[in-house]
Amino acid sequence: MFDSRTLFIIGAGASAEVNLPIGDDLTKRIAKLLTFQFDGFQKTSGDELIYRALQQHISSTRRHDADQLLNSCLRISRAMPLASSIDSYLDSSPDDTNMIFCGKLGIARSILDAERTSKLFFGANQASLDFRALSETWYNKIFKILCRGVSLKNIDYIFDNVSMIVFNYDRCIEHFIKNSLSTYFNLKPERAEEITKTLHIIHPYGTVGELPWKSKERSISFGATPSPEDLINISNKLYTFSESFEKITLKKIISDTVDESDTVVFLGFGFHRQNMDLIDKKSTREIKKIFGTLKGSSESDKLVVSQLVSESFNINEPESKIHLRTDLTCNELFQEYSLSLG
Repeated sequence: MFDSRTLFIIGAGASAEVNLPIGDDLTKRIAKLLTFQFDGFQKTSGDELIYRALQQHISSTRRHDADQLLNSCLRISRAMPLASSIDSYLDSSPDDTNMIFCGKLGIARSILDAERTSKLFFGANQASLDFRALSETWYNKIFKILCRGVSLKNIDYIFDNVSMIVFNYDRCIEHFIKNSLSTYFNLKPERAEEITKTLHIIHPYGTVGELPWKSKERSISFGATPSPEDLINISNKLYTFSESFEKITLKKIISDTVDESDTVVFLGFGFHRQNMDLIDKKSTREIKKIFGTLKGSSESDKLVVSQLVSESFNINEPESKIHLRTDLTCNELFQEYSLSLG
């Protein structure tokens, strides 16, 4: 278990360790999915499932025509090579409802596909995850810390000092934790699910659907292929930065979660200003330790991020309390600081 109240702030780089797409990889995938071209009435490119979702949306709303939505898809696909992320691109035109709807369809389709090809997916013929394939990821590492001093007698308290703010659309953490608990403690799936639900996780931008064991309403299994209707429902539950920022209740939950933490750990997080604004600390209660990955960043960028973190969390002695590493992956951060984090 974690001895101090620890908040994990998780970005796309953390999911990359199990082969989820990030940055340019994700924008390339979305661009390909949304590049709709035709030879007469015959579609020659673009994703068939998204195309059927667009047709269903037009039929049900009667507020759009095909050309409007297809033009929005092409606009997104052409702009993707210029975009730092799909999220930042959609936030550049927050009032363009057609573009945002099409972009969210692309996100939902891409992430569900990526879940299915990730190290965390297992099919009907497998009993559970291949945890050996996860040995060099932070997922196994965090679970080892969670299990310190935990037995079946006190397993209900395993997440007492842990919270997570996950800026990704995937469900990797929930899926991993549930299956890990079941395997490690030999629990029935229902019991593992019950315990996993106690882990405090915030998804500011939503997810690509609820997992079936979390909610029976409009749920979709990890890595499942959605129907056109599923894709539309999922896209309606994804949020741009502007949409998240306007949700006062969400801001309050995030603020309270940050304020209650002693230790903050950034994993694969990009430190973009819009995301930092969401987690900006307002209280005077002091964070004791901050750890984070900046793999591949320059020392100059590290200084910029250190200053940003120091200001956001009201850190008085950043040199001794902020530990940002440009040489470590998420997995390596847990190896380096296994005792400090626990």
